[in-house]
Amino acid sequence: MQICQLDFSFDWGIKEFGLTPRTKPLDLYTRERVIAEAGKIGGEAIEFRHEYWSDCEPRVMARLARDAGLQPASYVSVKNIALPQQERRPVIDEIYGLLDRTAELGARVAMIIFGLVDDRFTIEQQLMWMIEGIQTCAERAHSMGITLLMENLDWPPGRPFAGTGTVCRRVCEAVDSPAFRLIYDFKASLFSGQDYLEAFDQMAPYVVHVHVNNVRELKDGETAERFFDTNDGRRLTEAPLDKGIVDVPLLLRKLKSLDYIGYLTMEYQGHLDPVIGVSRQTEYIQNLLGELNE
Repeated sequence: MQICQLDFSFDWGIKEFGLTPRTKPLDLYTRERVIAEAGKIGGEAIEFRHEYWSDCEPRVMARLARDAGLQPASYVSVKNIALPQQERRPVIDEIYGLLDRTAELGARVAMIIFGLVDDRFTIEQQLMWMIEGIQTCAERAHSMGITLLMENLDWPPGRPFAGTGTVCRRVCEAVDSPAFRLIYDFKASLFSGQDYLEAFDQMAPYVVHVHVNNVRELKDGETAERFFDTNDGRRLTEAPLDKGIVDVPLLLRKLKSLDYIGYLTMEYQGHLDPVIGVSRQTEYIQNLLGELNE
């Protein structure tokens, strides 16, 4: 198992553009500095989010990664294809363009959030359209030697289509393509009310990438600037890897027992300066991996 960094982990410190901006930005990092800082923290690879880099040539991104001592691991984006065919077709063309950027970047996988709730349609209808769209995109990805990835998701608009291990496995089996696999996010299924270990067991046969994180429940009267509400009304916020709901050492042991050799991506959405938060995560995982390999 190798450690991978994620530019989204530095979101609160990116001064040009934030996907989930804080009330008072740290105003510390350009996106280029994010890559440099990620390299200093350690690991073998970096994931890029399209929303940060859409105006940048992939060759420039690849050079930034190489200069930081990192391999481009994945290109990440949101492209909703849970739509009727007429509306879906232009989005699929956009995904083809993202696959071209992934190849130019030198990454071999592309993570996409494929489904977002649209109140015009039932969830089941949208799910069927999403599966059809993924099948089409997976054919193109397979021809390019790229694997499409879908993550079990905590983000509310996408939870019905990827929030649990149950639905992730259903989608993967229905798509039935070697070019479509899953990312297991340690804490994501908790937001949909599913035990994270149950989700792991359901997804494990198709998992080729992992996002490492943890959460805790906010206490009565406690506030936090960054949180998501669960489907059953609880409020969860980022926790240190060794102090949250998820038993991180247990999940690493389960991955090792499956001979998992993919990346462990450090995903940080906490309240510290991201360099501090990601550094602590990385050091903790490095120590656990050292113990596992003794």
